[in-house]
Amino acid sequence: MDSETSSTLILVAIVATAILVPLVLIGALVLIFLPVVRRRRRQWQVAAASLGLQSDPGSMYGTRGLPVRVFWRIEGAGSGQLDMGGVILAGRNDMRGGRAGLRYVYCQALLEPPLRLGLNLGPSVKGSSLTTSISTGHPGFDSAFRLDATERSEAQKLFTLVAGELTLVAEGGWQISATDQYVQIKLGGDYNSEFPERDPALLTAAVDTSVYCGRCLIDAQSRLSPASEARVARLIWQDMISVRLLHG
Repeated sequence: MDSETSSTLILVAIVATAILVPLVLIGALVLIFLPVVRRRRRQWQVAAASLGLQSDPGSMYGTRGLPVRVFWRIEGAGSGQLDMGGVILAGRNDMRGGRAGLRYVYCQALLEPPLRLGLNLGPSVKGSSLTTSISTGHPGFDSAFRLDATERSEAQKLFTLVAGELTLVAEGGWQISATDQYVQIKLGGDYNSEFPERDPALLTAAVDTSVYCGRCLIDAQSRLSPASEARVARLIWQDMISVRLLHG
């Protein structure tokens, strides 16, 4: 075998190795990760069934006192990166989330009819100069939440009625937020709580807490009638006029 042939064979071997080694590593990762994916999907399905909800791989939905929706997503600077440590060490992290991209689960109770307040309610941020722009006069609520709305007067009246209930929920450790369309509980953010479907009691409590808060808002809104009904009728009429203008 001459030197030219030997060089060619060496080059072919190097190229083959460069191709085969990544393929072998990918195959090994698939074999390691597939059982984790199957186990998590099964846990998600079982959790949905225990709540009486339908499910797909990314969400649960149905009715539990109010229409509810539960879904998860990966958030954080590392989202989209492969976390080898998270995959191998107890399968704690999704392959689509890096160390800085953690999995969060959101439990939403849908408000029907919607509040039509232009509402944005969320937890206050410790150490932030941002505070609630609408005060309810309830110190616990005003310190725990940031409340904004387009219909400021109506929002103030509404949340003055439910401030005590929502404050107790927040003091219980739940991360609550709300819009005109839903009340939401957020779970996750660390490796111990990013898969609440492994703990049916936790997920059930989160869904039922969101429904409880949604019920509080709906009941309080009904207590503000007929003023709230007149406001809703006015907003619906404005929407109808806008649609007519847009369509000539």
